[in-house]
Amino acid sequence: MAAPVEFKVPRKRKKFIVRPVAGPHSLRESIPVAILLRDKLNLAASLREVKFVLNWGEVSVDGKVVKDYHYPVGLMDVIYIKSLEKHYRLLPVTGKGLEVIEIDPEEADHKLCMVIRKQHVKGGGLQLTLHDGKNLIYRGADIDAGRKVKVGDTLKVRLSDQQVLDHLPMTEGKYGLVIRGGKRGLHGVITKIDRTLQYPARKILTLRGQTGSVSTLLSHVMVVGDERSWVRLP
Repeated sequence: MAAPVEFKVPRKRKKFIVRPVAGPHSLRESIPVAILLRDKLNLAASLREVKFVLNWGEVSVDGKVVKDYHYPVGLMDVIYIKSLEKHYRLLPVTGKGLEVIEIDPEEADHKLCMVIRKQHVKGGGLQLTLHDGKNLIYRGADIDAGRKVKVGDTLKVRLSDQQVLDHLPMTEGKYGLVIRGGKRGLHGVITKIDRTLQYPARKILTLRGQTGSVSTLLSHVMVVGDERSWVRLP
């Protein structure tokens, strides 16, 4: 009963479930790769079969082969199944939580990462921490590029070499995706950002989607494109 809704496990048939280990995503915002293969993609009938599949090196997450069935997979991660030659991305779906969406190979070479922290490090460098645990350090001539990025912005990162391909600022007119809260999964053009509210009140964002205008906390939204999304959304 304590398992997150994203796991989609039958509540009355299973007594125990796989718990994600510490990794790039938090416990409440990730799915162990065993649950993903067995219960979401239906590529294995049991945990024993999951272990066989992983030991054969069939599954990669963000370009790296994963063999630990506890490994946490989270928002925007790209999953590749070698034998099927299929790529998937983990995205929020309204009313369902995180779901696996099949994507084209051309889209699988990059991912969108939200900047959650920005700080100086030893040696005069500037470090950006992304939502998936990655750290990007800018030094020397590159530090000006790092200064232009703010917390809440989104970076388009190439998975093969972790090169930053593009930058999406959190501004009105961009395309946003709600990644947390009861409105998770909704997406649309950002029409208003209210930054005037003072602590303890939190900043509010409004976006316009297919279902109309929706307001939520600014921290619950990730920029995913300009006038339209840069990645396929459900």
